[in-house]
Amino acid sequence: GEAAIVPDFHKCTSASYNMGNKPLGAVGLTRIREFGAWCCARPEETIVIVGHSLYFRYLFQLWLPQACTHEAKKKKLRNCGVVGFDLKQARLANGDLCYRIDPDSLTVVHLGFGGK
Repeated sequence: GEAAIVPDFHKCTSASYNMGNKPLGAVGLTRIREFGAWCCARPEETIVIVGHSLYFRYLFQLWLPQACTHEAKKKKLRNCGVVGFDLKQARLANGDLCYRIDPDSLTVVHLGFGGK
């Protein structure tokens, strides 16, 4: 038979932005804002991120509109769950940057949400 084609993950992945464990006293809101700025500064149209379900739940609580009742705001992403969404950046009247996820763009790709 034919040999399996194995992608060279070193060419399509990078851990160069991984700064290790968060420092003691780190503020989650600051880290999430920095992450939003990093995403919006990237030239790629698609970014794949991996993280803890509690981080993502907090991110969805912050970035989905307040009136949105999507389960992502209350339930954790399942282990190995995959979702897709469009992230938008805007500048507030005071000059601060803010980030929003269009709720209509939030799509479950694999497993979805389940835990509290």
